[in-house]
Amino acid sequence: MAGASTTPPRPDLVGPPGAEPGPPRIRKRWLWWVIGSVVAIVFAPVILFSAVNGLGDLLTAGCSDAERAALTKFPHYGGIIAEPEDNAEGSCYVTPPVGDTPDDVIAYYREQLTEHGWTLDESEQQESETSEGPLETGSITAHREGLSWELLYEAEEGRTITLVVYASEA
Repeated sequence: MAGASTTPPRPDLVGPPGAEPGPPRIRKRWLWWVIGSVVAIVFAPVILFSAVNGLGDLLTAGCSDAERAALTKFPHYGGIIAEPEDNAEGSCYVTPPVGDTPDDVIAYYREQLTEHGWTLDESEQQESETSEGPLETGSITAHREGLSWELLYEAEEGRTITLVVYASEA
């Protein structure tokens, strides 16, 4: 057969036997690319924000083993065994309940830190006046083996009302 085409018929023009060829079918592969691109553009910032603020905190925040050990090596004032917590800044801390004089609390922690090999740094103590009366605030800091340890307290009327102990890797 001379002049006969050996090219197979196009699938988009072939219909059921006996039917007339219809218009070519439009391939919809490009449509999936458009939908995928729109989804990526819309959700990429959400995923990125979640990764930075959500997963980032899970991966970096929390108490390291060294920080946890620093806060649990000895009981806190009053024999309290407190479980360390962490905050959004990645600080590891405990907040043992207290109600005794700041001098007793500070003396206890100074003794414990020294016994457990910490080097005491300078302490601070300040008194100020609030609308509710005098307020004493202070801190003790210490360091050991790449760790820093800090106690912050507030006292009113000679009684410690707030005590926070932090440990962090230096």
